[in-house]
Amino acid sequence: MTTSFIVPRPDLSAARETDLLFAKKGHDLIKFCVREDIPFTVFESWKDIHAVCKEIVEGKKSVQEAAVEGHQQFKSGEAGVNGSANGAAK
Repeated sequence: MTTSFIVPRPDLSAARETDLLFAKKGHDLIKFCVREDIPFTVFESWKDIHAVCKEIVEGKKSVQEAAVEGHQQFKSGEAGVNGSANGAAK
């Protein structure tokens, strides 16, 4: 069974318990996920979350493939956060 979370700031510990986390573009949760090696994908709206979930359910993408996307977007600068993953999540 796959578990996905959209984690509000106070529940960062829950981020470690999921197979795939949806982190909002431009927010420090992305840096936290990169630093802690937590699988995630970036979203801007519920439409993005729906699209990823639909691809997974339809077998077009695995959870593991979706989880790698967040780290790739961070490395390429497409995740909406600047700098490195070092430092505390805000």
